Amino acid sequence: DTANDSITVTVKGGVFDIDNVWFAVDPDGPPPERFRDEVPFLALLDSPTLIDFEGIATVPDESVFFGNPGVFADQGVTFAGGSWISVRNIASFYGSGSFLESSGGDQQTVQILLPANTIAVGFSYGYAKWPTETASVNVDGGVEYELPNGDAGGLEFFGVVGDTPIGVVTVTADGEIFDIDNVWFFIDPDAPPPEFYRDESDFLDSLNSPTLYDFEG
Repeated sequence: DTANDSITVTVKGGVFDIDNVWFAVDPDGPPPERFRDEVPFLALLDSPTLIDFEGIATVPDESVFFGNPGVFADQGVTFAGGSWISVRNIASFYGSGSFLESSGGDQQTVQILLPANTIAVGFSYGYAKWPTETASVNVDGGVEYELPNGDAGGLEFFGVVGDTPIGVVTVTADGEIFDIDNVWFFIDPDAPPPEFYRDESDFLDSLNSPTLYDFEG
């Protein structure tokens, strides 16, 4: 009844094979509502969870790096970058304490992978301090939004609230650096579990014109 945005398979052993992946997209699924202001975004949510990146880089002006390509995870949310991912504690940049930064190369890509049944996500961002020209965000491979630039010393806000779960938010920035801070997310406590099928025929009978990925060619 709700969107399934990611599936994780865990196997104890050396090899696991997958073939004939079927999926169906709801043609009537409404796009999530976008917010440019944190206050009305938070007003819609009951006790959302905050990731503020504090307590990681504990020394002023310190940066803690998580690899290139980098991966940082906190409270069930994973930030996967195409280049360096770090948490920087430089209060003078935005006046907000620590923040997450993607850096290196001439384009930044950060995927924010959310816990199951997340129906809202929002974050503050900044790239005006850096030679980064434009940025955008894609929600679950569908709707794409521009991320307008702001003042060099400030942060802008992007948020979305959906009727169905949001699984992956992908930020793409045309430039050397992109900063993210104060990531809010909200999990729907009433979301029903998905129906489980052991027979492919029964599964396909429940769908209207599903798409097949068969790894051929």
